[in-house]
Amino acid sequence: MTDAGAMGPTLTSTGCRFRVWAPHASRVAVMGTFSDWRQNEHLLAAQPGGIWDAEIAGVQAGDEYLFVIDNRGGDSHNPGQRGLLRIDPWARETRHADGNAVVVDVAGELVASGLADDPFVTPAASDWLVYQVHVGSFVGGGDGIDTGSTGTGTFAQFERKLGYIRSLGFNAIALLPVQQNPGDGSEGYGPSHLFAPESSFGSPLELRHLVRAAHDVGLAVIFDVVWNHLSDVDNRLWEFDGMTHEGGVFFEGGERSPWGPRLAFWKREVRDLIIANARIWFAEYHVDGLRIDAANEISRDLLGAVVHDVRAEPAWRSKLLIAESTGEDESGWDTLVDQLGFDRVWSLADPHQFRAGVDEAAEAAVRIEHLASVVDLPNAAARIRYLLGSHDDAHDNQDGARAGHRHFIELVGGRDDAHARAKARLGWALCAVLPGTPMCFMGSECHQPGYWHPRMDGNPLHGDHRFDWSQCGDRYGTQMRALVAAANQVRWDRPALRARELHLVHVDPRNGVLVFVRPAADAGAVLAVVNVSPVAWLESGYRVPMADRVGSWRVVLDSQSAEFGGEGVPHQDAVVSDGVLSLTVPPWSVLILVPAT
Repeated sequence: MTDAGAMGPTLTSTGCRFRVWAPHASRVAVMGTFSDWRQNEHLLAAQPGGIWDAEIAGVQAGDEYLFVIDNRGGDSHNPGQRGLLRIDPWARETRHADGNAVVVDVAGELVASGLADDPFVTPAASDWLVYQVHVGSFVGGGDGIDTGSTGTGTFAQFERKLGYIRSLGFNAIALLPVQQNPGDGSEGYGPSHLFAPESSFGSPLELRHLVRAAHDVGLAVIFDVVWNHLSDVDNRLWEFDGMTHEGGVFFEGGERSPWGPRLAFWKREVRDLIIANARIWFAEYHVDGLRIDAANEISRDLLGAVVHDVRAEPAWRSKLLIAESTGEDESGWDTLVDQLGFDRVWSLADPHQFRAGVDEAAEAAVRIEHLASVVDLPNAAARIRYLLGSHDDAHDNQDGARAGHRHFIELVGGRDDAHARAKARLGWALCAVLPGTPMCFMGSECHQPGYWHPRMDGNPLHGDHRFDWSQCGDRYGTQMRALVAAANQVRWDRPALRARELHLVHVDPRNGVLVFVRPAADAGAVLAVVNVSPVAWLESGYRVPMADRVGSWRVVLDSQSAEFGGEGVPHQDAVVSDGVLSLTVPPWSVLILVPAT
C-alpha cells in the first residue's frame, strides 16, 4: 500500500529522501541545484507499487529539483518517451506554476514561524464568525501599499490587515485558495499544484507566519482546498510518467469536471494523495478548518475517508470541516453532515433566496415566502450562512460582462441608493441572528460597489476590482462597518444566537413582516423582527401576536439606526399586553430585541 504521508521530499540528517509514484516509468532520476542540474547523476530505486525512492546526500532546504522520467514503452498508451521533466506532485513549494520544485524544511519553518509553540485554540463548533477574503486582492487598492506590477498582495502584506478584520468582531478568516495556480494572484480555483502555496503570494514560511499572526490577534484560519479538478494550464500531473491514456496515471477514468480534468479518485494512490493533502494543512500549517470546494464533484467515499482520517487525530477533532455543495439537490446536504461527518455545508441558495426576499418588484407575500425559506431552513445550524453573497456571487471574470455576478449592494440598486444600503444592513443583521455560521465576503461590510476580480481586467470603464480601501473608509462604508461590528457583538453577547433552536412566531405575508425567537432559559431569549417592505410602523404601530409570552422587550439593535446610516426612529421598551407586542418597525429593517430587565 502506498504510504502517502512519506511521499515527496523529506530532509534527513545527511540530505534528502525523495519518493514519487510513477508506475509506468522504467527509470526515474532527480536533478537539481545540488547536482548542477545533471540529469543522470541521482537515480531513484524502483519499489513495489510503482514507487521510486532514493536518499540523496548533501541536499538542503531551498534546493530546487525536478524528476527526470523515462516511460517504460511497450503499448499505444506508453510510447516510451525519455527524459520527461516533472515537478514533484507532493512538492511543498514551487517556483511559479511552471517552475521547479523546492525542498522545504517543514520542521524548521514551524519553529521559525512560531507555529511550533502556538497556544491558539480552535473555536468551539458553535463559535465561528467568518470573514471570507482573497489574499492577493485585499491589499493595494487605495491603501498606499505597493503591490508591484501585478497588483497582487503578499502574505506578509496581508498580515497588516488582520487587525481590521478582527475589529469588526469576526473570529475567523476563510482564505480563498492559497495553493499554486497558473499566473499571478488568480482567484485560486484552478490549481496547478495541490501542496505548494501560490508563489506570487509568498513562500511556505510566510504563509505559516500569516497563520500564526492571525492566531495572535484571535482569528482562526480556514483554508479552501480544490480537489475536484486541476487546471488545464500548467498541469504538470498530466501524463506524469509518460502514460497518455485519458491524461495519464493521475487522471485516467476521472472524466472531466465542469471546470477542468478530474483526478482519478477511484485509484488508491490518488485517494492517498488527497488524504495527504488534507493532512498537511493541519500538520504543517496548523489551520483551524478546511473548506472543500465543490465537494459534490468528489466521490462520497473519498470525502468520508478524508473526514475519518482527520478525526482520527485527537488534536484535529475540533477542526471545522466544510463541504461546499454546488448542486441543487438539498436532500444530499444533510448526508454530508449526518453520514460523512462534515461540520458545515456551504450551499449556494442563501444569497439568491435573500435577494428575492428584498426584491421591491415582487409582492410582499412573495418576498416573505423567500425570506421564510431563509429563516426556517432545515438543519440550519449545520450551514454556512452568507445572505450578502460569497466570492461566487461577486466575481466577474468576463471583463464586466458576467451578468448577475456583482457585490450585493450593486445587485439591489447600488451604494448611492438608500434602500439598497438598508437592505444590505438588513442582510447582515439577519445573518447574525440566524442559526448556523455567518460568513461575510470581503467588501460586503462596507458596501463595495461593482464586482470583484483579483487582477486588472479589460473592463473599459474601470479595470481595478480589488478591495477598495477608500470606499471602505468613506461615509457609507463606515456606517455599514458599524452595523456589522454591532451585529457581531450582539451575537457574541447572546449565546442563544449561537445555539440551534429557532421558532417562528409571526409571518405576515400582506405586510412583509416576519418574527422569530431564538429561545433560551434565564431571560436569554432573543426576538428578531424582520421587515422586508418599504412601509414603516411608527409609534409602536405594529402588533405581533405573543399569546404564549409575557413581559417586555428592549431593542438592542435596529439596522435602521442613524449611526448605521438609517432613518433613526426612536424605540421604547415593548410590553406584551393582552397577548400582543406593539412595536415601532422601520422599513427594510431587522430589530433585535432581548427581555427588558
